[in-house]
Amino acid sequence: MRTLMLMLGVACLLTGCGKKPKPVADNNTGGGGDGEFMAVDGGRVVTGGGQPAPQPHAPVGINKNTNFRPGGASLGNMYRAGKRGGLMGEMADIGKQITITVQLDDRMPTAAEIKQDLQRSAAKYAKLIDDGIVILTDTKDKRGMWAYEIDSEKAGGIALVSGTPGRYSAEQITAMLKK
Repeated sequence: MRTLMLMLGVACLLTGCGKKPKPVADNNTGGGGDGEFMAVDGGRVVTGGGQPAPQPHAPVGINKNTNFRPGGASLGNMYRAGKRGGLMGEMADIGKQITITVQLDDRMPTAAEIKQDLQRSAAKYAKLIDDGIVILTDTKDKRGMWAYEIDSEKAGGIALVSGTPGRYSAEQITAMLKK
């Protein structure tokens, strides 16, 4: 079975998706037809005066929720499973940061205080909040839900409850949000 999956993976990588790449200018001659400079620099597209195009944390316009989708493509679900593991670890680290603040101040910090603390001590996790992948709940209950993954109230997903990340159904997350 492993051999079959390995062969399938290699075949997918070798065949590609069949899309033709967009033509990109290599000089300051215009790229998109509107006079904008575009060039390729080490695999990244550089636009307008040599500044690299912003690289979003997750693809724009695509659902960023990592929960399993029944009837979805198996490769898509495998991709989301990998992202889910990474997000679980990141949520655990956010939970540790919040727990330290709770223990030091003996109170639950507000969402703004949590975000400010993360920007100072762990900018990588603050970016998850800025990108809208993780949403802080602003709860006052130390045993409540502190944060959850985008669209978890609709599709289920990862939530940070009392400092510990876990997977919850949409109904469970909706019920925790109402508390």
